[in-house]
This record gives sequence, structure tokens and C-alpha cells, in this order.
Amino acid sequence: SDMTKKIEGTAYGCIISDWDGKDLGTVICGPNSPTPPTPPANCWKLVNGTGSCPAGMQPADLATLTRCQDKVCSDMLGSYGEAHGNDTAWKLLGSGFGCEISPWHGEEVSTVICMPGEAPPSPPPSPPTPPSPTLPALCDGVRVRSRFCPTGEEPVSREVVSQCSQMICDSMGFHNTTRGLENNFKLMGNAFGCRLEPWVNASIDLITCSPSQGL
Repeated sequence: SDMTKKIEGTAYGCIISDWDGKDLGTVICGPNSPTPPTPPANCWKLVNGTGSCPAGMQPADLATLTRCQDKVCSDMLGSYGEAHGNDTAWKLLGSGFGCEISPWHGEEVSTVICMPGEAPPSPPPSPPTPPSPTLPALCDGVRVRSRFCPTGEEPVSREVVSQCSQMICDSMGFHNTTRGLENNFKLMGNAFGCRLEPWVNASIDLITCSPSQGL
């Protein structure tokens, strides 16, 4: 197909030399070069954006990226470029990476492949999270201790344990049990439903304390 060169026979050393255009009578033939496949319809409408799509366009879906993969890779990405569409799980890699659609793990990819259409509206904001219930003031300073209350603290009453029970259960360990001032009740941990039970003087290593009154 190169009209400036010719190949000479063995008598001339089997060399390739310049051809002056004279009729040689012989042409060397080979199979036709494959015709590049025609991109599917509408792939020509794709554009790439930086960070976001221009007006009237939206990020391409995975089906479109897959269908137009070769065109996007060859025409819109550099050898080592990357781009994404509207699916945050996948990205398209340039020809230097094999022109593959690869899992996307959230790393920065600034190029987005866009197709005609308006992006769907953003979902409405989630309703505000209701505030956590406020603990009674008597729960301030309540702590679970080992066996004895330290200096400046005293065992709490059953009323305090009852009103602060979930806070106490969350702080003392899943399977633990604690007691307070009176010797007739115990608070069993979250593994047991965080509930008050009668106590018959079995050994309990934890005691619930609060700052002594007047301190």
C-alpha cells in the first residue's frame, strides 16, 4: 500500500528500495485491514465533563458506558485517563489500562462521561434526627465502680438506678450486674434486658455511685 517503496528480488539482494512509479507488473497482496466497528447509535452524543456535566446533560449510566466503551476509551480518555458515570461503583479506564470498566472505590476521578438528558432531581433531605432523650439531672455524675464507692461518692438509691438504668447498663458491660444503696435489688446488664431484679445478697462486684450530697 506504500506507493513510494518496492521490494527487489534475490538477485538484487532482496532489499526494499525507493520506487519511481514505473509499472512493476507485480503487487504483493495481504488481507484487508479490519474496518473499525461503528460505534452504537447515540455514542457520538457523549461528552466528557470535569467534575460535573454541562447543562442539558447527565452522567451516563453503566449500560451506556458499557455499550460505548471503545469509543469513550479511544476518543475521550487519554491512555491513562479515568472517568465515571452515574454509578459510583464503577469507572472506565483508558487504553493504557486495557480500556476496562473497573470497580471504583471512591478515589478521586475528576472526569465524568455525560449523555443527553437532565439529571434526576436530588432526593429530599432526610428528616432531622430526633434529639436523644435527656437524662434526668439526678443521673449527673452516676458511675459504676468496683466493689466500693471512692471517697467523695456514695451508693445511689433504687430510684436513681431505675431512672438512669440504660445509661448504667451501657457503661458497665454487657453481662455485668451492679447494685446500689439498698440491699434488696440489683440491675442486670444489657445481656439480661437491663432490668431490675431482687437481690438476695449473692456476691456482686460492681456498685453504682454518685457524688456525695453537699460536695
